[in-house]
Amino acid sequence: MLQQNERVGREIAEGVNRRNLAKLQANCTDDFENISSFTAAAGKTYRGKEGWAAYLADVDAVWEELQIEIEEILGVAADTVVAAVRVRALAREGSLPIDEKAFNVTQFRDGKAIRARTYPHRPEALRAAGLPE
Repeated sequence: MLQQNERVGREIAEGVNRRNLAKLQANCTDDFENISSFTAAAGKTYRGKEGWAAYLADVDAVWEELQIEIEEILGVAADTVVAAVRVRALAREGSLPIDEKAFNVTQFRDGKAIRARTYPHRPEALRAAGLPE
């Protein structure tokens, strides 16, 4: 199950990169929650499979380009994966580029994502997942 959860996390990253709504929805539960730092409303919670459409619209409102690369899986618990991700983006307004490291905590149920949240710092993400720093 742990490898499946890691695979689903990678599928979600690819879905965001390709703006593939069907892929995103296929890899999450109906009651999925996503809290992201990389949208027009940082920290906004996107709920349910329909939340992915709103998330992608918010991403497109802010970013001309946005790519997420999973650099490292930092920790895995029974139902949680913590990943260090590289976020590369180009803002629509002012064409300001970013290249930041962030930390994603994703929880799973029955092989699908139920909750995801992005944190700016590694210790915060590990604590949120209940893993040692």
